[in-house]
Amino acid sequence: MSKAVMISIQPKWCELIASGKKTIEVRKTRPKLETPFKCYIYCTLGDCGKVDIGKRGNCYNGKVIGEFVCDYITPFRPRALVCDSEMCKLSQVPVGKLVEYAPDKPFPNDHIYGWHISHLVIYDRPKELSEFKKHNRKCHYEHLGLATPKCSECSECQLERSPQSWCYVEEMRNAND
Repeated sequence: MSKAVMISIQPKWCELIASGKKTIEVRKTRPKLETPFKCYIYCTLGDCGKVDIGKRGNCYNGKVIGEFVCDYITPFRPRALVCDSEMCKLSQVPVGKLVEYAPDKPFPNDHIYGWHISHLVIYDRPKELSEFKKHNRKCHYEHLGLATPKCSECSECQLERSPQSWCYVEEMRNAND
C-alpha cells in the first residue's frame, strides 16, 4: 500500500474546502513525500459547531469527510504577502492571520506551506478514524498464523486518535465506497 496523509481541519475550513472556495490548506510543516500524494480530510470536533457539507444534511464532525490530491506545495513567507495576494484568496485566510500563524523565526525559516487541493472528493458516507491504518506499522501478529486478528483489525494497526495537524496513513482502496 502507498503512504498517504491524514490531515485535521477545523469544521469552518472543511465547509470552505467542500464548497470549492478554499483550494489551499496552510500548514507549518509538510510531509516528506513527493507530490502528488493523497490526503484524507479529518473534520475536527472543535468548538465551531456542526458541519453540514453541501445539501447532504449530515454532520461530519469527528469523521473523515473526504479526500484530495495534494499536487504541489508552495512554501511562502506571510510577512512578504500583500492583503490581496493569491495565497490569501485561495486559502481563504487573511494575511494578518497567516502572519500570526507563521513561525516566529528569522528569514529564511519564517515560511509556511500552502498545500494545493485538487481532485477533491467529499464522501457520501463519512469514515471513522478506525477505518484507517497507521503507515509503516509492522503487524505484531503477522507471524503467528491464522488464529490471530486480521491485519488492521487490532489496535496496533488502526488509527485511534486524530492527528494534531497531520500524520502518515496507508492509502485506502476505493475510499469513497
